[in-house]
Amino acid sequence: MNQGFAQAATIYAFGDSFPSALPLWGTYAAGALLMAAGTFYKVWAADTTGLDTYYCRDMFLDRPLGAAGELVVSGPYRHVRNPMYSVGNLHAYGWAIWSRSLEGLAVAAVFQAGIYVFYYTCECPFIRRIYPQADTTATRVAVT
Repeated sequence: MNQGFAQAATIYAFGDSFPSALPLWGTYAAGALLMAAGTFYKVWAADTTGLDTYYCRDMFLDRPLGAAGELVVSGPYRHVRNPMYSVGNLHAYGWAIWSRSLEGLAVAAVFQAGIYVFYYTCECPFIRRIYPQADTTATRVAVT
């Protein structure tokens, strides 16, 4: 919610800051494609792991909440280490491109960098400690 609000406010204030040489139809098409891809991956990842699998909930209680504590190796986790944080953020870039906002692209990049800082400094150490079988450097990280 915070990311969406911050990006919306930035795009509202600084929309239409792309170079005028870029065709409007091109930014709409690219933006729509990225929004669709990002949304698809977020929904697919959430469906694959289940809505109860969210490491922050585990972290606050300092214990695993997932059903079996096993690595998820299906769905998007077959292809991408963390689809929610990587490909799943394409929708933010898509919205910025759709709105033709360079500043919106910057906000999307800052928020994505922020979630990776959280991932590497907080989430990975927790996963390694609570789920010792999880290899956070492998191609998949989700646990259920």
